Amino acid sequence: MSESTHVHPLSAQDTRWLLREVEAVLRTRGHTWTLVDGRAFQLTDGPIMGLDNLARRLHLAPRRAWRRLVQEQVTTLLSGFDPTAAIRAEDLRVRLVDPATMPDLEYEPLRPLPGLHGVLSAQGPGLTALFGKLDNVEVERDDAYVRALENLAALPLPQHVRRRLDPDLPGSWVDVLRADDSFGASRVMVLPEVLRRTLRREIPPSGVLVAVPHKFEMWLHFPVDDSVLDVSVEMAFEALCAWAEEPFPLSPHVYLVSPDMHAEVLVAADAEGASLDHRRLRQLIRSLPPSAAA
Repeated sequence: MSESTHVHPLSAQDTRWLLREVEAVLRTRGHTWTLVDGRAFQLTDGPIMGLDNLARRLHLAPRRAWRRLVQEQVTTLLSGFDPTAAIRAEDLRVRLVDPATMPDLEYEPLRPLPGLHGVLSAQGPGLTALFGKLDNVEVERDDAYVRALENLAALPLPQHVRRRLDPDLPGSWVDVLRADDSFGASRVMVLPEVLRRTLRREIPPSGVLVAVPHKFEMWLHFPVDDSVLDVSVEMAFEALCAWAEEPFPLSPHVYLVSPDMHAEVLVAADAEGASLDHRRLRQLIRSLPPSAAA
């Protein structure tokens, strides 16, 4: 783990302390593991344990209670995800992840956005477990994903904030959906249901622009006119900044998602700049209703 790695909202120093404490609990209970991305534990005999929920709980608690909370939370999680016990369908979720931060899976994941995977997981008390194999899931892979997506869609509504990227562009509104659980960005996999419940609208025929810079947020822009060119680039720049600075990064890109949930990269962003798919952008602008593009 690099000196700057941290599990939000803990500092890098407190994160190192947390990792040592978790390792001590795992060792005491006879588990072996591999550290993933400096922020999660891949148990040799079980799931992947993320520490973000536990870190948030520690941040809100007095420091004198930290060691007890870690021991209680990790012990509870290990008890809840006994490697010999079946994982119930009602506990399943789908988590959006960057495959570069995951070990190899023994099953085919969902691929909701180019470059990102939807991995089966379950939420335990204070910790999230991601599954690299499905040996103990009580249903088959396809049925597990159906149930996990249903459970994901049924999670509490995310917080909604609407802001304008550029005060000089009346159509540059972006809807920011944020959740404090581990599935803020993952809700993109049930986007139609999320839109109906939060914004009371559907994905328009022309599609919607989506960014998921880190796991807590999903950004949405509904194109209205040819200002979508400037909006998409600005959105990509802000997504790149959030992706580089926030914990649990996912993607700096801006995607175009159609009503049938087909997704493609509209703006690819990196430290060198942004690459815009001009052909697809022209198609998008031509597809806008005349009243919107006027």
